Amino acid sequence: MSTIHAYKYTNKGWKFLKSATTIGKAKKIECAVPSVTTVLKMMPPVSVRTPEGFEPYGDYRMWLGGRDGLNYQQTKEAMFGYRKCPETGQMITSSDFGTLAHACMEDWANGKDSRDNPYHDVTAGARDAVVNLLDAGSDRFCETIVGVTKAEWGGSAGSVDLLGIQDGKYVLIDYKFRQCKGRGKFYEKDLSQLSIEARWTAWMMHLDYLPKIYSICIDCDTGKAYVRKWKPEDQVKGEEIFQACRVLYKHTYKF
Repeated sequence: MSTIHAYKYTNKGWKFLKSATTIGKAKKIECAVPSVTTVLKMMPPVSVRTPEGFEPYGDYRMWLGGRDGLNYQQTKEAMFGYRKCPETGQMITSSDFGTLAHACMEDWANGKDSRDNPYHDVTAGARDAVVNLLDAGSDRFCETIVGVTKAEWGGSAGSVDLLGIQDGKYVLIDYKFRQCKGRGKFYEKDLSQLSIEARWTAWMMHLDYLPKIYSICIDCDTGKAYVRKWKPEDQVKGEEIFQACRVLYKHTYKF
């Protein structure tokens, strides 16, 4: 498995382990647990369209590498595509674009003036969507880390993009920046990530209800935001998918 993310619970709460970039490094840190997104890499890959038809991501990587002579990192970047940076006008990886756009959303949610941020315009639709979803003037919490230790359900943790209040109850919101081409793109991995994080939020905060979950998919090219409210039955499915992936991850990597 490629680069991973890991966390550790301390007396000050959850801590992201910057140095634990591989399974081997993470195992050397006492009480470290894999991130939600790392565990969900165990899900079967989404197929992509090639001239020969639809192929799994793994096969597509090999096809790209053999065809264009790309190394692994170049192939991985090509697989997920590039985006035009609003600040420089240069093409950057989709992951870098998402990181910078997420940071702009975080600044805004924390009350900072983001109008001078190069990603202000492309995140406008997402800001409007959040305002429409949450109670006016209610608290918002960005990048909240929720999780469970190894002694509880195998151990894992993840960061919630936005924890807000809707009708007096907590809801979880996750942003995805993708090339939408007229419609929002939502996947079971999005559902699974939010579902298990909602369960952990309810457990950690001693809530007597399970928070609702929303995915906001933002078109990288137009800034248009598409909102997906996941149904209660979806959340049950999402939790089951994560738990299955966690068991498989543990038995495969002993972590």
